[in-house]
This record gives sequence, structure tokens and C-alpha cells, in this order.
Amino acid sequence: PAIALYTSALKADIRAAEFPRHQNCQHTFGDGRPLTATEKARAYYSRAAATYATGDYPEAFADLERCIQFDPRMPKAFGLLGDVALHHPEGSEEPDFRKALAAYDVAVSLGANEAEIWANKAKAHVGIHELAHALSA
Repeated sequence: PAIALYTSALKADIRAAEFPRHQNCQHTFGDGRPLTATEKARAYYSRAAATYATGDYPEAFADLERCIQFDPRMPKAFGLLGDVALHHPEGSEEPDFRKALAAYDVAVSLGANEAEIWANKAKAHVGIHELAHALSA
């Protein structure tokens, strides 16, 4: 239901009556006005997080690219983009360690400091055989 609600609001480009909270997203829309760029970014991020959780990695990747277009300074979007690249980039069966590392680097540069980002950044370094960097990540 969460994915459908976000999809409906994004298609209509209006604030829906209710959005479920997903992961770290804590927002609701409900006054019927057009979505702001920040709200669109949040909606795309939330839908990406929901589709990522269901295993639809290509759709999560596409939504994260849209999210970043609307808010290029959202650290958690780059963190999730790194997760998608690390696990199943754009529908591929192989991780894209360099793309994951680049996304995690942006997330950190924007202020992200979650342990999971640092751990996944280390995994990406290991994946490209940069063991010394993995230890310092």
C-alpha cells in the first residue's frame, strides 16, 4: 500500500491525505497543494526505500535518481543509492562496488554518519581490493 500511495501522489503532484511512514521518513501531506521539490524528493526517497525493501532494485534506483534531482543534498538518498549499488545495481546480479563507494562518499560529505554507511563503505573497499582503505573507512 505504501508504494501505491506514493505513486498516486507523485502522479497527481498533489499532497495526498495520508502517507505511511517508512524507515526514517517522518512526513505527512494532506492539504491538496502541489508538492514542493523537497516533498517530491521525500516521496521518491520513501517509495525507493519501500521498493528496495521488496527487492525491486531497478525501481528503487530510478526513484533515487529522481529524488536526487529534486534534492541533491539528501544524505540518506545517497546512502540508499550506495546500498542499491552494493547489493543489486540497476538489476545486475553483480555489485557495483565503485558506484556504491562513490554514493557513500557523497552521503558522508553531506553529513551522514550512520554506522551502516561506514560498514557498507568498508565492504565496497573490500570488493575492489582496497583493504587498507576498508580498515580506515
